[in-house]
Amino acid sequence: MTAPDSRRVASEYMTPLLGLVEALAEGVLLCFGSRAIIYANQAAARILGTTRDALLDPLAPRFVHTVLDEHGRPLRRRDWPDARALRTGETVREAFVGLVNTRDNSVRWLVVTCQPLADDACGAPSASSPSGATGALEAADGAAARRGRCVMISFEDVTEVREARRRVRFLATHDSLTGLFNRAAFEQTAGAALPRAKLRGASTALLYIDLDRFKGVNDAFGHAVGDGLLVELARRFEKIVGPAGHIARWGGDEFLVLLDDAREAEAVAQRLIDIAAEPCALGSLSVSIGLSIGIAIAPEHGLDLATLLRHADTAMYRAKEHGRHQAEIFNPEMNAHLERRARVEAGLRRALDRNELSIVYQPVTDLRSAEMTGVEALLRWRSADLGEVAPAEFVPLAEETGLIVPIGEWAMKQVFGQAARWQTLQSAHAATLAPGTPRRVPLRVALNVSAKQLLWSNLADTVEQALGESGAMPRRLDFELTESLLLQDSATLALNLTRLQKMGIHFSIDDFGTGYASMSYLLRFPISTLKIDKSFIGRVPGDRDAMSIAEAIVAMSSALGLRCIAEGVETDAQLEFLRMVDCDAVQGFRVARPLDADEISRRLLTPLDAETVGPLQ
Repeated sequence: MTAPDSRRVASEYMTPLLGLVEALAEGVLLCFGSRAIIYANQAAARILGTTRDALLDPLAPRFVHTVLDEHGRPLRRRDWPDARALRTGETVREAFVGLVNTRDNSVRWLVVTCQPLADDACGAPSASSPSGATGALEAADGAAARRGRCVMISFEDVTEVREARRRVRFLATHDSLTGLFNRAAFEQTAGAALPRAKLRGASTALLYIDLDRFKGVNDAFGHAVGDGLLVELARRFEKIVGPAGHIARWGGDEFLVLLDDAREAEAVAQRLIDIAAEPCALGSLSVSIGLSIGIAIAPEHGLDLATLLRHADTAMYRAKEHGRHQAEIFNPEMNAHLERRARVEAGLRRALDRNELSIVYQPVTDLRSAEMTGVEALLRWRSADLGEVAPAEFVPLAEETGLIVPIGEWAMKQVFGQAARWQTLQSAHAATLAPGTPRRVPLRVALNVSAKQLLWSNLADTVEQALGESGAMPRRLDFELTESLLLQDSATLALNLTRLQKMGIHFSIDDFGTGYASMSYLLRFPISTLKIDKSFIGRVPGDRDAMSIAEAIVAMSSALGLRCIAEGVETDAQLEFLRMVDCDAVQGFRVARPLDADEISRRLLTPLDAETVGPLQ
């Protein structure tokens, strides 16, 4: 079929819709069979980097010879989205694919929807039709004409979004100085390796490495020499560990090694100590250093990274107490904090009954208007026996023990009730304002929801009941999820998110950039906000990698139509950087510390023109 023939057939049947289709920003193709394109809108040609004439000309060279899946692997022709739609007769929705251009082998990434159509829907006569167009269409694809199958393909270009995501993932998983895995990558690796070892019945070992008196090197020779020493040690450590394990830079002068075979732990630890003691030539200097290493064995000392890390850390400090420059294997007698853990757990089990838990709210401030547009609910615990217990201590324990479910249910009811009171307060206050007086946007209230809660089958029912009892408007509520949670293949999770979305609740990804959520998950789940993790913001503006990560997340949020909030903003320099990259909103001590509900209420009654992102509060 020639290009004019294609236009004639398409226009005869689609004229009433062409104006609408031509105005779309999405590309639209109408294809007959597996090869003949009988209609293309202008956006399709623009996105594909060609012309409509070239798309419609059956004699023109094919502009795509390979289609890639989300991971960059070539798809068989029968697995291309259009072929799947034709083969199954079902719509293929939001397939994430890469098109390899035949001219220069460049890849353009698209989100594609393919809908199979009947003959008359796409302007293709049936095989029995006497129309002269039948011959032309059958010439284009005789077999398809006899089957009478057409497909409409709509797509949008997400190449820039994918590239931004790729850069975020790379920068987020590698230490910028040594090139080793950073915390996020190591946690992900260990989280997968430890369960596999358990299934095999194998013992693994975690080595916690701390450099002895590293601060003295920095003080004596400067940070450039200290950095050079870290880089050289990382190279040596990698050589020692090799394929037998995984290594990461955990902190300033701390490294972690996960060994696949615990029987090698002591020998590897000694080789690490020996090689660190060999002088490092750094310019005109020769520097050597000692190591203190703590070793924890799985499953003997724990089954998860957090437990092993605590025990290895304890053993490392025992090595320092014994004179440094040595390794120690954990044993329970070392660890006085085990008693503390037991006391915290026991107290936590009684905390609800004793009314020891409370909620504070940290404001979220819009960077353009300086208005407090939302708050994040944060859990606090003042124990009658233990005093103030930090969330970093009791929240992971609540997760581990399952106490997070009843505590989370209590917190949800408290937050929903308070959100409803603020909604009433804002409505009543707005009614008292003179015409033309600026009005605040409705306050959005965010609540952290843990993995255990979202995988709880009764969650949606509990939320629905709490909404009914409180009268809170769900569209003003935001559930904050962890990035790693989206990777879980759980029917319960998917059902809970679907039901919560139908109620009107919004979702945010908390600590974004520290996990591994793929592009398809960002497109699949109803996410409205990305929150940049404070570990990146804390390194701004001195760390170029952290700045690149933050800027990439802001750009990706904008490309996806999501709101972007930076967490942990504590300095003027961080605030100005976030303004410069056009971040939507900020949260942190630089803007406001967590406040009680009454203080938030007072702020809601403050005139808008009195608000500013001013001095540290």
